[in-house]
Amino acid sequence: MHLAHCHLVTDYDKSLYMSTWLKDGSPKSWFWAIEKTKPELLNDHAALVEDFRKHFGDSDFVNSQMEKIKKLIQHASAAKYASAFHKILVHLPIHDDLIKINMFKKGFKDDVKALFLMIQSPTTFDDYVVQAITFDNCIYVHAQELNVDRKNIMSILPVPAAPHQLHLSTTLYTPASTNPVPMKVDAIHYRGPLSTEEKQCRRSLGLCGYCSGKHEITACTALSKCNAVSSSSGSSSQQGKGKPGAH
Repeated sequence: MHLAHCHLVTDYDKSLYMSTWLKDGSPKSWFWAIEKTKPELLNDHAALVEDFRKHFGDSDFVNSQMEKIKKLIQHASAAKYASAFHKILVHLPIHDDLIKINMFKKGFKDDVKALFLMIQSPTTFDDYVVQAITFDNCIYVHAQELNVDRKNIMSILPVPAAPHQLHLSTTLYTPASTNPVPMKVDAIHYRGPLSTEEKQCRRSLGLCGYCSGKHEITACTALSKCNAVSSSSGSSSQQGKGKPGAH
């Protein structure tokens, strides 16, 4: 509709017109990828054409992109890994979510892979990506809380032998907040009740639901002390009420 009422005056007009001549498959996928990842090229037709030549100068472009995605692994956060994976995926004619998931999970760090063994994994690719980012952030947070190197975190946390049928919420982390943010856990100072997502995350890592320590909540000394203080405070309050003349 944009081209129906004007001549090819701007670079943007020329770029849109060029897209109407692209064949289905890799050429169309390339243009869609440009719209998502490099929209500024639509306003620079010469640069857009150069990018097209650079991509399709490869006589076997799809296979070369497939090799790239096979070699891709998670070096930093799961969010960065997912972003790099998406940039390559848009060039491939893959639409089945199961195939995307199988390709995506091969590049995970071992600790993220281990946590997926403990849940009933999401079956849609988008949900699977968000779940991976959730796990990755949970591991980062608990490594900070326990003051240990991330490489050693799974060796000190109890991991169930059999998978739990636990599906963690995929809404815990949104695209706007995928970077890990350390959380301080203080059993002495009140921090409000844990959210459902926090409880599920701690449960999946085998951590105490009260102080985040590596023990059962029934064995939590911090909780016992807190209960003792509460009980003592309650007794003092009742005694004060029983002696109005003491004021």
